Amino acid sequence: MSKRPKWITEPEIDPNGSKDDHRHVAWGRYLSKTQTAHLEKGLLSTPDDLRARLQLIGYYQEQNLDPRIWCHVFWMIEHRSRDWFCYYLPVPRPSSVKKAELIKNLWRAQIRKQPRDWCVLCSAASHLSTIDERLSLSLLKRALKLKPQRGLPARRLAQHYRSKEIRGPQAMRSSNARLAFKYADLALELEDAFGEKVGILIEFTWVAIRERRLELARKWATKLVYVGRTYPMPHWEQYGYIYFAAINLAARKNSLCIRNLNKLMHSFESDLSHVIDNPTLLSILVELVRRGERDAVLRFVRAAKSLSMRHKGKTDWRKCLQELQAGKTPIFHRSKNDPCVSMFTGVV
Repeated sequence: MSKRPKWITEPEIDPNGSKDDHRHVAWGRYLSKTQTAHLEKGLLSTPDDLRARLQLIGYYQEQNLDPRIWCHVFWMIEHRSRDWFCYYLPVPRPSSVKKAELIKNLWRAQIRKQPRDWCVLCSAASHLSTIDERLSLSLLKRALKLKPQRGLPARRLAQHYRSKEIRGPQAMRSSNARLAFKYADLALELEDAFGEKVGILIEFTWVAIRERRLELARKWATKLVYVGRTYPMPHWEQYGYIYFAAINLAARKNSLCIRNLNKLMHSFESDLSHVIDNPTLLSILVELVRRGERDAVLRFVRAAKSLSMRHKGKTDWRKCLQELQAGKTPIFHRSKNDPCVSMFTGVV
């Protein structure tokens, strides 16, 4: 049994299908074998004990998907299909074809019983996303039609197509990007948690830049800077400055790009954050060196090196400065598989 962090406490309120139910799952991860055996025994007489089911799922997840987890997953689908936690139910490994097929059939049965239940459609779509992609997408589209004012289905569709744009076949990249942007723009206009909307702005803007959808990227970057200043959340504003720099670089406006980097550094000096290690930022610096803007990059890297003394990040700014001073182009920490590496490919 793992040592339980101090902030994880046993929930006093019984689970009720809401977001708070995750606290029971979190608590279950730190149960002992004796406690889990007691819960399993109790379910023989009270099979509808949701508290026990959630805690056992948490425990078996911690045990790397112990086979005993699946009877509880199946029960959740059959008896609690509208619950918030069903969005996040464990998924069997790809090799577990029979379990995946059973999960799919159980969800189909629930959908037949409740064909117009928005929560069931969304939960099924989420749980089936890696089991049956086509079915998952069709359920999200049905949910979007059922409640066109709710943003969750549009957000999930956008995230799906964004993933396909990044990791899918090259020939399908542009069409997947168009769908990702369509649903992302829609999700931003619909009812959703504010943090989820900010997440869309952060996750999708650099993809729009890579796809040369610069006006769309500029619109989203403007929103990021605005919300970062309004709340205030400096790292949101910092993302916005990075994206503005990338937009201007993609538009061959080097001086404006450098101006954005100066604003970014000024923000870092006030509120240093993890954004200083952002891959898009590092790609911008590499491209600026390639375009002959070494002095501007030197100024930025010197400042970053000074700030990095109070930030243990991935980037070795001291080494980057040495390489720049030696007339080299820093490699930073980027991987060749980093999708940001190709952001400025072909841009002169």
